[in-house]
Amino acid sequence: MKKLNYNILYNLRTLSFFFLSLTLCISFYLGENSSGGAKYDHSVTQEFIILFSDNLENAYDVYRPSVNPHLPFYYLILGKLSNFVDLNILRFLYLLISITLPLIFYKILKLTFKNQNKNILFFISLIIFLSPYFRSSAIWLTNDNLTLIFFSLSLYYFYKSERFKNNNQFYSI
Repeated sequence: MKKLNYNILYNLRTLSFFFLSLTLCISFYLGENSSGGAKYDHSVTQEFIILFSDNLENAYDVYRPSVNPHLPFYYLILGKLSNFVDLNILRFLYLLISITLPLIFYKILKLTFKNQNKNILFFISLIIFLSPYFRSSAIWLTNDNLTLIFFSLSLYYFYKSERFKNNNQFYSI
């Protein structure tokens, strides 16, 4: 009976993750802008991406931190990728990358709360899908979700190293 309950909960977890991912894909198609400013941010970002895709030397002359406070690495990488792939395809790929954020958050929760029910932790991590800020950033190619993914990965590996340090008596810094 316990095995049957585990399979039902696992299937429910999987279905809920794919359902919420599907709602994000539908929102991409419809052009959802639930945070209110992401579409405008994308239009500003798109100008810099095109600027960096055309002429790199000219882009650095036009790009000023007073105009855009972000570092140019994001625009440089997207600009070079946009030479090979359409910007809407890049937006969709970014949406797929953004979908990994709730999974990384679940991994962090699992490491932090070892003795808690993993199904509850998984459903808590799915709350990220309901955030208008997350959804708009995933759909409109702003660099916020990528920043959150890298920050979450650094937290995950930090907690993982702390766990290893506590379990291994020969570990030294």
